[in-house]
Amino acid sequence: MKINLNKFQILYLSMYIFFNTYALFFILNTQKTFGDFFVSVTNDNLVLLAYIYTVLPFVFFALFLYPYFEIKLKDSLKINSSFIENKLGVFVLILQISFMIFNLSTGVNSAGSAIKTDSVVKYLFILFSPDIFFFILYGFARNNKYFKYNMLIYLISSLQRGWMGGLFFIVIMELYIYYKRFGFSKKIVFLTSGMIVILVLLLPYIIMLKWAARAYFGGLSDDFNNELTLILNLGNFGYIESLNQSFSYLFGRFQVLSNVYLFLEHLDTLQIARANGDYISAFAIGLPQMLLYKLFGIDYTVLTSYYITIVDTKIALDELTSNTHVGYIGWILSEPHLFWLFLFYTIILVYLVAYFSNKIGGKYIHFVSWYFLISYLLHGWLQAYIGYLIGLLIFFIIKIIFTKIKFKKIKLNKGFLLEKN
Repeated sequence: MKINLNKFQILYLSMYIFFNTYALFFILNTQKTFGDFFVSVTNDNLVLLAYIYTVLPFVFFALFLYPYFEIKLKDSLKINSSFIENKLGVFVLILQISFMIFNLSTGVNSAGSAIKTDSVVKYLFILFSPDIFFFILYGFARNNKYFKYNMLIYLISSLQRGWMGGLFFIVIMELYIYYKRFGFSKKIVFLTSGMIVILVLLLPYIIMLKWAARAYFGGLSDDFNNELTLILNLGNFGYIESLNQSFSYLFGRFQVLSNVYLFLEHLDTLQIARANGDYISAFAIGLPQMLLYKLFGIDYTVLTSYYITIVDTKIALDELTSNTHVGYIGWILSEPHLFWLFLFYTIILVYLVAYFSNKIGGKYIHFVSWYFLISYLLHGWLQAYIGYLIGLLIFFIIKIIFTKIKFKKIKLNKGFLLEKN
């Protein structure tokens, strides 16, 4: 396969290779993992094997496979009218505002929160995911007049839920768009360097803001002034110490190696647990399957949750309020006898993402989908990647509906009324 990535994509992919390579030398040097778990290392050869298992999927899927599908489909990439962009922009805006009001009124959806709701409205936002629709809109209609309002609401909503990954997504998208317009110039190097410096200087405050928002909006704290003070005082730590901790946290979030190594350490236990049905198969992961489980009241456990209880035996399944990633390879190793089937399955998933991205259209849609290939599938967030695919499918259906509906203006005494033909 020919490499069809542009320079920006190669640079972005190289960043993930760098973080995992850094993790390799850090773990070998300190003899400890980092990130989600700080555990002593017992086998250096296993660390090296984990590194190979981590990097190879990035090379195969992100460097070759998705770009290959994109090139094969490029002749059919849809060009969208401003009319359709406007209608979908307004639709996503209304959806995002409704989602934010729902979250504020019920207290749900804050990261790490244990608050639940029985409201049937939550299923609306599962099917019509505001976050995923915003991501798709970024590639579909970035230059649309309603986009800036969508971005503002998304940032407020993300802050309210203690989710800072969206800020990183926006920064990467804006840098990519600037690159597509002007290429690699002194200006983009200066702009990128400036943004990196600013983000680094603000990193301790951004991370404290994340935890404070999760505590306040997630129901763990009702003292707004106290949370604000903690942010401004950096949790009573000095700035340099907070900066060092922030760097450690950042590097831990971008690397996958530690979790893959620990997966290999506990491989026998995890495989036996899968054979015993203690957690569901990779093929049972996804939005349609989850909705069926909920509908019929079936209890289930996913690998990304069960794995935590194996690595940290002090945590019980019924106490979990979060999960973690296991890398792409974790899903394969949990059911090694299904290796070829899972590989084929994920190749189909990647193709369908590229296919529906093409059908939706937009100047930057394929970069958005490539970005989430890395952030979701290659980190081991299989359910999230399938959710993104479902989001593309639903967005495509809505686009067709909006395209089929014709509107005409009926003149009134004062203003106009839009009526469907």
